[in-house]
Amino acid sequence: MQDTFFRLNFLQQWTTGHRNAFTLMLSKHIAKNINRSYDNLDDNLRRSLKQYGILGDDWAVIQRAGIKEFKGPQGDIRKYATPDLIDNLIADTADEKAKLKDLALRMRVYFAEEARNAVPEPGANQRAFQQWGTKRGSGFREALDLFWQFRSFGLTYVMKMFPRYQQMGKGFTMANMVGMTMLGYTALSIKDILQGKKPRPVDPSD
Repeated sequence: MQDTFFRLNFLQQWTTGHRNAFTLMLSKHIAKNINRSYDNLDDNLRRSLKQYGILGDDWAVIQRAGIKEFKGPQGDIRKYATPDLIDNLIADTADEKAKLKDLALRMRVYFAEEARNAVPEPGANQRAFQQWGTKRGSGFREALDLFWQFRSFGLTYVMKMFPRYQQMGKGFTMANMVGMTMLGYTALSIKDILQGKKPRPVDPSD
């Protein structure tokens, strides 16, 4: 029933679409900063690159690889930095070729993992937290699975996003909290309307 539910609400399509959109935004952001030196990059961008082992020398290679340009639907030029451009660089030695291949792989991992953080889904850490090392089929395990059945996203969000909030600072955290609160109120209001009820007021004293 759960699998059918997720097929009917197009969960996979939603997830893939949002991750693709985020990856394009990240690729475009890197292309926008391609002419800046590594030390002059935005602190958040430099920190996220460093988390994947992409340092100053690697950034110089990314700059040498260049960017891709595409014409948008309005005739605008869109620029992207992509790992395959690193694959196309010519290496003089086998050692340099291996380094280029490794950097291209790290860039691919960077895009993939950042997209997974932007559109989170439960991973091994979250499943381990939910299951407590219990044996599949046992009564306690079944009780845990039932408890976490529709709560895994909240747990995943806390475990994956809160460390990033701490890195980004209090201002970023508060802005996201306000946005999530507004979305939560909107969702509750839609449910009330669909049930024929008057949406609950923003002021709890009303």
